Amino acid sequence: LAWVLGGLHQGPAYHPQDRLPIIRARILVTEGSPASLQAARQILDAYIQYMERHHMRFYLVEGLILQALALAGLGQAEQALATLASVVQLAVPKGIVGRFIQRGQPMQRLLQEFCSHPAYSEQAPQARLLLAAFPSADTAAQAEPAGESLSERECDVLRLMAEGLSNKAIAQRLLISAYTVRNHTVNIFGKLQVENRLQAVERARALGLLSKVVHG
Repeated sequence: LAWVLGGLHQGPAYHPQDRLPIIRARILVTEGSPASLQAARQILDAYIQYMERHHMRFYLVEGLILQALALAGLGQAEQALATLASVVQLAVPKGIVGRFIQRGQPMQRLLQEFCSHPAYSEQAPQARLLLAAFPSADTAAQAEPAGESLSERECDVLRLMAEGLSNKAIAQRLLISAYTVRNHTVNIFGKLQVENRLQAVERARALGLLSKVVHG
């Protein structure tokens, strides 16, 4: 994440072999904090504009998918769905499905919301084709035993994460290194089967884990 943020001030120099902008955007979207999502949007705005000008459909699809997820994470639901509408229309006729599946449950949930929205009823059949390609799993049943296996320190990190603290602030509060906080965060994501902070907090609340954390 530090590597990503350190390169945000650099000007874009896009070409088909330049994967750094999209890699940075992926990391920031996965981080899921408001600051990282805003930073991802800045990268993706420039990336999408470039790919549109040069008619690079495959790369444009990837950028729009990440942009939709970033908007959804920032609570801008209508913009997220509008962006998703454009990428569904662009991708499905060309059989571009894998890019959606790679984004996992966040994209699956966004597609489900898209299908149920009356404004996008005409495109819902295309979105359902994408949803049908996702692997089915009872995520709630999987997450509950995983959540019970969180360590006391992971619970501490999760509680502070729910308060909106950054990794650095969590490290200062718990008197541990930011590197250790990152490791705990990775473990939390794996055990709760989520991909970012917002999902972790949402899943923890659903499972009642935030009331079980240790205040030490």
